[in-house]
Amino acid sequence: MSNGDVIQESLKSWLEENLPKFLVSVNEDLELDERWDMPTIEDYCLVVAVRDFKDGNGGIFSIFDGNVPTYRITGLLSTALNS
Repeated sequence: MSNGDVIQESLKSWLEENLPKFLVSVNEDLELDERWDMPTIEDYCLVVAVRDFKDGNGGIFSIFDGNVPTYRITGLLSTALNS
């Protein structure tokens, strides 16, 4: 497993554990007309660009659920870019 794969897998694990907690906490921080009881994460994609200033190397990581069809991730990113 490459270093990039290790980083990507670590971020994916962190997201899967912490994203639902974050979404539930949004309810507590905001006064919403309708509160979320438990948000269900249908799809997610996190894109991160990194650069190591020491050696100038970098990369782009995208983290998403590998069980989700590509067209749904493409649609998610398209919607995000056009919002």
